[in-house]
Order: sequence, then C-alpha cells, then structure tokens
Amino acid sequence: MAIKILVVDDDPDIRDILKLTLSEENYEVLEAGDGEEALKIINSKSPDLVLLDYKIPKVNGRQVCMEVKKDLLLRHLPIIMVTGKGDISDKVSGLDAEQMIML
Repeated sequence: MAIKILVVDDDPDIRDILKLTLSEENYEVLEAGDGEEALKIINSKSPDLVLLDYKIPKVNGRQVCMEVKKDLLLRHLPIIMVTGKGDISDKVSGLDAEQMIML
C-alpha cells in the first residue's frame, strides 16, 4: 500500500508539480486547495503526511495545524508547513501552532 501524502496549496501549479514529483516516487497524492478541504480530507482519508502551505484560503495553514494537533487521534500526523514568505515571525508562528498544542 502506497504512503498517502496530502498536498495543501491554493496554487494548482504547485500542487501539480508536487503531485507529479511524488507520484514518480510511488506516493499516493491527495490534494486540497484550501484549509477547509484539507481538514475534510485529513478526517476522511487518513493521510500519512501533510505538506501544508502556510497561507491558504478559508482556514489558514496555522489553523489547520492547530486543529489537527488538538485531535487525540490525529496529533501525531506529521505536518510539514511550507511558505514562500521569508518573514521570521511567520516561521515562528507556524512552529507555535504545533508547540501550543503539545505543551
């Protein structure tokens, strides 16, 4: 059974590139264009890993991460949060989303 990776990004071109690259390595790729869709997929399809853009519509990446980490069944789901933003405060905020729940 292939490892399922959920790619969450509002840019369809980025999702396409990641899907192509990961599929070539035999990963099953799930896609979401916003945070609301990502949470539905996380709860229904049980991905093994989430590649999560920080800045996405409806529910941002930080909020998605916090929701996942609050759930006892999902809190150990690995999430890699990515961002095109270089601002240090955005990076710290992303890290805090997981840290606050795990304390």
